[in-house]
Amino acid sequence: MAKTTESLNLSFLLEHERQMILGVLQKDEKLRKREEKRIRKLKNELLELKRAGRRSSADQRECAICLRALGLILQRGNVCTNCHRRICNFCTATPPGSNCKCTMCAKTAELKVVTGEWFLEERSKRFQHASITSSDVVKQSILSSPPGETKSEFVSTQTSINQDILTLKHKLVKDAHPKILLICALQTSINSMMSVYSETGDYGNVRVSGEILLNISYSYKTGALNVLVRECRCLATGDDRRQRTDAYVKTYLLPDKSRQSKMKTSIKSNTTNPVFNENLRYVVSHSQLETRTLQVSVWHHDRFGHNSFLGEAELTFDSWEFDMQIEEWFALQPRNESYVDSVIHYKGELTVVLKYIPAERNLSLPLDQVQVKKGFLKGKKKAITLPKGGMVELLVKEAKSLTAVKGGSSDPFVKGYLLPDDKKSTKHKTAVVKRTVNPRWNHTFTYCGLQHSDLDSVCLELTVWDREPFASNVFLGGVRLGAGTGLSYGKEVDWNDAYGEEQRLWQRMIDNPEVLQECTLMLRSSMAKRKT
Repeated sequence: MAKTTESLNLSFLLEHERQMILGVLQKDEKLRKREEKRIRKLKNELLELKRAGRRSSADQRECAICLRALGLILQRGNVCTNCHRRICNFCTATPPGSNCKCTMCAKTAELKVVTGEWFLEERSKRFQHASITSSDVVKQSILSSPPGETKSEFVSTQTSINQDILTLKHKLVKDAHPKILLICALQTSINSMMSVYSETGDYGNVRVSGEILLNISYSYKTGALNVLVRECRCLATGDDRRQRTDAYVKTYLLPDKSRQSKMKTSIKSNTTNPVFNENLRYVVSHSQLETRTLQVSVWHHDRFGHNSFLGEAELTFDSWEFDMQIEEWFALQPRNESYVDSVIHYKGELTVVLKYIPAERNLSLPLDQVQVKKGFLKGKKKAITLPKGGMVELLVKEAKSLTAVKGGSSDPFVKGYLLPDDKKSTKHKTAVVKRTVNPRWNHTFTYCGLQHSDLDSVCLELTVWDREPFASNVFLGGVRLGAGTGLSYGKEVDWNDAYGEEQRLWQRMIDNPEVLQECTLMLRSSMAKRKT
């Protein structure tokens, strides 16, 4: 926006539409202030860490961060590739020899993600000449515009209105807080969002009422969030026929909806004012907790049927003071279907390298590798003789900033299928890397017998998992590489839904055979079909 006096003609908006947009802008302003406070706090922590490191002398053989003495021959330490300072092994965040970083530079990179600074940088690149906040312009335009037109007037000026709406969307996107952007982006597909609940239940049969008393505290000593469920009062009746409520409380630390994140209290029989006094404990670092949302839901337990939903409350920790303990009554709300982070949430990044070798160039392909493709070819309508075939090579290189499942770390591995065949014939897995959220695998998956015409109809699905030896593995995220046509050999399918960088990487591989194509992809938080 070049001029500070620029305004929009928003007179076509009806009164309820004006109020809705103003409500979104107010949330944007509130979140912006919250973020500024949180970012200041995090940057102050980093500044203190940097000041401590500056006390070291460049002439002395000591670690630039913790001032630990370094040897001339043994225990010489490492040199950070970012700040070029010598550091000891204890202050090295990545393994030596592979883009070695000190803990300070690693913390700076982490803060860039946690504070949303990446969003601000991208916005400044795209809108370099912005002089004022565009959300303020939209707000002022709404307040200064006359009331909305009648329906007939609205229809008669539809063409100009559409242009103004596009301008409005552009200006809102330009400056809005990332969470507000996600809310706006999902308004059109809100009814198709996936449920964040893992158990079967009835959501619309009970009128939500009542409150829940929670005592919430965080222990730096144990690195744990303690949720003390005190009691509920004035709950709705869960079973109208028997006129009784058998209540229990369930919690998730979203966006994690796995078994490890799910916790429940005991069931209190036949009361609408149950007293629990039960502590639910999550082991999670405070930096991870700032990106999470605590979802607390109350349910009626039905021994012979579906449990009934009695209400929920959600608490965010992005601006919470972790050294404080709060005890507060929270009003129960109806089911929140528009929880954005359950579908779109930062789950980390996966770096891969792709290469396609055409059939005419793949002269040395072993026969046993070609036969891997037999199960895949069964799905085709017409009989096709097995070619010596082309080949797709995928190098699963590394991942960064994965979700920490246990004690600040995970045991991640990658699993891959070449859809439509999801059987063992195309299944590949990397090794498990222990106790890290930034694993390096450098593992190659090979898929053989692929002709050039197959590439628009197949999809390479990669999912990242946390290995659990005595329970189900925990889903950490995934990507799908393909043409994104929604079709597989002429049939509509849900899984051929690659888009954005996933789709562009696959197309670059097709357009440039025998050339390595490397890309870092944002992990999806769900492998459900993407809605357009």
